[in-house]
Amino acid sequence: MQFKQIEGYNNYIVFENGTVQNINSRKILKPTKTEKGYLRIQLSENSIQKKYLVHILVSRAFLGQKPQEDFQVDHIDRNKLNNHYTNLRYVSRSNNCKNKNSYNNVEAVYQDEIPEHCVEMMFYNDRELENIFIDPKTIDLYFFNGTQYRKQYLFHQGENCYYYNIRDKENNRIKISILILKKLLNQI
Repeated sequence: MQFKQIEGYNNYIVFENGTVQNINSRKILKPTKTEKGYLRIQLSENSIQKKYLVHILVSRAFLGQKPQEDFQVDHIDRNKLNNHYTNLRYVSRSNNCKNKNSYNNVEAVYQDEIPEHCVEMMFYNDRELENIFIDPKTIDLYFFNGTQYRKQYLFHQGENCYYYNIRDKENNRIKISILILKKLLNQI
């Protein structure tokens, strides 16, 4: 198993799976879980203790520096306990939000494939879209996060008003009306 020294801490190494070990005592540090479900450990250097999220330590050691300052570390499989470096990637804040398990208490449904007759939506009301696919038969929308497709949740507002809530290429929120989608699909 690969390991690397933790930058700024001469006595600690981090393994590819997120295990952290003190080199001097050979002791494996026991992580604690944060309120948000991430693993955190405490390191000490020159009698100064500091807490770190494990996925941040792993990404710094195995993925290098963030490509942009505002990028975040994303768990590709959405499992906050899987801190193996192959499950981590740097993404923008908006892309990290798009890979969430839930939103407004609605659990996201992820799948490896979508029906083969789905087509990519490039625009909606002059707004440029990215990685959004539609099933013309069922009017289901899917977002591709780079590894899997997330089926978009269909919201309901008032009588006969159904819509999808997505983000365009510029990360602006858009409500996509089912009625308008049906009209557009009948014109194709």
